Amino acid sequence: MKEYFSYHIFIILLPLSIICIGSSTKQECSSQGQPGLPGTPGAPGASGAPGIPGSPGTPGTPGTPGTAGNCGTPGMAFSSRRWKQCVWPSSNSRDNRDSGQVHVCDFTKLKSGTFLRVVYMGVTRIRSCKTCCKRWYFTFNSKECSKPAPIDGIVYHSNEINIHRSTNIEGYCGGIPAGKVQVGFNVGDCTGSGASTGDAWTSWYQTIRIIIEEVEPPVA
Repeated sequence: MKEYFSYHIFIILLPLSIICIGSSTKQECSSQGQPGLPGTPGAPGASGAPGIPGSPGTPGTPGTPGTAGNCGTPGMAFSSRRWKQCVWPSSNSRDNRDSGQVHVCDFTKLKSGTFLRVVYMGVTRIRSCKTCCKRWYFTFNSKECSKPAPIDGIVYHSNEINIHRSTNIEGYCGGIPAGKVQVGFNVGDCTGSGASTGDAWTSWYQTIRIIIEEVEPPVA
């Protein structure tokens, strides 16, 4: 009877998975269950600590030196600004001549290659005429500027009027040698205009100035 029972159990449980735990005196067997469902994923882990900074890279190879530029023209050295101003007060500035030199201002020029900047600040006038013209101009040692051109201004009118005009005449002149320079301010006729001469007047109850300044040559 014992042998039959053991044989019968074996036949029935053959299709199943069998787990048997036994010893020399007793043996127990049980079947394995179905696999369980996958578990829920766990939460992400904490960020790791920052890594140690890497070592600096190897310096690159120096580039090829650039081509040297052309040397500039040497400048003209001046320790300070060189200028002069001649002034005539209103009580001693009026002049009614129609031609010739009205004012003169001496200047000592340091270098031959420099230019002189000159400025006249005063009054000009013509009257007692119709279609008349007068010209005021600078001279340097009794000669008008030729480098680059004369420095002048004119007054013209076609009616009988008597207007004293505040006037500024200025410009730059080169080609003047170093040393003493007599800068003159003159009045004369308007050459080639066909106008009559008129009655000129230079300055009129106003302080008159002639400003002279030695400057570097103009840039190219």
